[in-house]
Amino acid sequence: METVEQCKKEGYYGDMAAQLAAGEGCNIYGHVEVPRVAGNIHFAPGRGVQHAYSHMHDLLSFPPTAFNISHRIHSLSFGPYFPGAGNPLDGAERTLTDSSGMHQYFVKLVPTLYEPLPPAPPVSSHQFSVTEHLKRMDAAHLQSENNQGMLPGVFINYELSPLRMRIVEERRSFLHLLTRVCAIVGGVFTVMGILDTALYRLQAGGKASQPRSSMLGGLL
Repeated sequence: METVEQCKKEGYYGDMAAQLAAGEGCNIYGHVEVPRVAGNIHFAPGRGVQHAYSHMHDLLSFPPTAFNISHRIHSLSFGPYFPGAGNPLDGAERTLTDSSGMHQYFVKLVPTLYEPLPPAPPVSSHQFSVTEHLKRMDAAHLQSENNQGMLPGVFINYELSPLRMRIVEERRSFLHLLTRVCAIVGGVFTVMGILDTALYRLQAGGKASQPRSSMLGGLL
């Protein structure tokens, strides 16, 4: 690591205990290509190791009390941006102060085809919804042999929907605008008519009650 210029600037190698005590964190930016099947993207401490078709992490260089999974997601998307696209996890921030754990995001991807006005080309992307779950773990649980293989970190588990959404951008004609204006004007007249009828009935009811009051007064 000490021969890589970027690692020198970031201070990746050296005294890991001192770096953890100073509250060091990391900022990750980039993109990955994944197959169109269910899977997960995770961020966890330690070096990743492939063994017997399994993915494991070497956590020996990290003390259990240093597994702080507090994080902030500046932006997360599955595919290129298109007008009207919303990413629910943009700006999400989660902070843990009393323990560590496994923070899981369960993402449901919906393939989306956006067709803008020509000559712009169509955009093939994804929209998604998300739910999340946190499994808390303390230092004793991390060192226990019965931790059920739980790994502290941030996990984004995604799966694809079998349906695809198609969004088509179209120009609206002057006739469509005229129809909307007429609908708005008609709605205004309808509301004004209802208010006029209600006020008239209130006034008529007040006038009809006055002779009855005077007649009762004469009988008394």
